[in-house]
Amino acid sequence: MAFYDPEELQLRLAPLEPSSLVALAAASAERVNPVYETYWAGDHIDEVKEAIELGWQSCAGKTLDATRLQHVAKFVRDHLDWLHEEGIGILASSVTVCLRVLEALNPNKDEAVQGVIRAFGSSLQVVKIAAKLAKVDKTAAQDEELSWQDRAITLVSGSPGPWDASMFRQLGAAPPHWWTAYASGSEHLV
Repeated sequence: MAFYDPEELQLRLAPLEPSSLVALAAASAERVNPVYETYWAGDHIDEVKEAIELGWQSCAGKTLDATRLQHVAKFVRDHLDWLHEEGIGILASSVTVCLRVLEALNPNKDEAVQGVIRAFGSSLQVVKIAAKLAKVDKTAAQDEELSWQDRAITLVSGSPGPWDASMFRQLGAAPPHWWTAYASGSEHLV
């Protein structure tokens, strides 16, 4: 069994290029965002997805509109606060990963690294809740995600990119096994 180790992640992520950090956060969000998009019945899906898209746009070298970035960040934070207030943990955790993409865009590299570390941790929280609801082995589900995270870091290490979402899909089952079990189960929101 692998473990989530923020200190080890710090050491592995600190030398990476800023675009690589953003790509890691965006790819992590892509893996868990289907939970939100599939099981959220309200609006806000476009804005949450836009957080991920802004990350990929940055990885492609596009200059982001600072006002738009601030608007999306505020919107996602406000929506996240509401999900927490309502106690919808799995959706809150999946939206948190999307917020972490915006944190990874921070020009302060230490803050960007922390955004990726938090994205990985929040992704694992989504997996943990999904495995519990699907009544599958939580350890196996978390190991699958940790293995994907390790392969994703290895992919971006030593290269400045450019990065796009398709490059990360080859790193593990698509969709992940935990997602298939969760989506086919009878319980979806906690």
